[in-house]
Amino acid sequence: MSQKMKWITVLGITVCVLIGWQIKVQLADDRSALFQLREIFFPTDYSKGMAQGLREDLNRVSGYYLYEQRGDVFMKSGEYNKAIEEYKTAIQVIENSSDSEELKIFSQKMPRHYLLQAYEKANRYPEALEQIDWLLAHKPLPHVEKELLTKKNEILQKLNTQ
Repeated sequence: MSQKMKWITVLGITVCVLIGWQIKVQLADDRSALFQLREIFFPTDYSKGMAQGLREDLNRVSGYYLYEQRGDVFMKSGEYNKAIEEYKTAIQVIENSSDSEELKIFSQKMPRHYLLQAYEKANRYPEALEQIDWLLAHKPLPHVEKELLTKKNEILQKLNTQ
């Protein structure tokens, strides 16, 4: 290799190291900078597997996230029944996924929370109570549990005054 090629190679590696440092590239198991560089230029099965797993996760999440986002748009525009349909579709996509039951339950929590809000805005209180009961049955965090119980009491009072 000529002297010029050696300097180009050193310069290229230096640039890669600086770019990696600048964007703070870190692998989960904190591998060395040389290993990271090698993975950039010569990916191993390890990194290919990580990339495939990432693609699968993105596809899974984007499937229901799209419906969740559309529901948010309908909520903001006051079209609560359309929002309800989008949130229900998001939940159905999650339920039909090949994920573990634990992950399905975890993934449903936010769409169900949004569905609860949409039912309440649409004055569909019995359905809102069903969502609260589902959320309470699936181990919410203590502060969320408190909020859900407060919301449940508010909705029950609204039902009693109707």
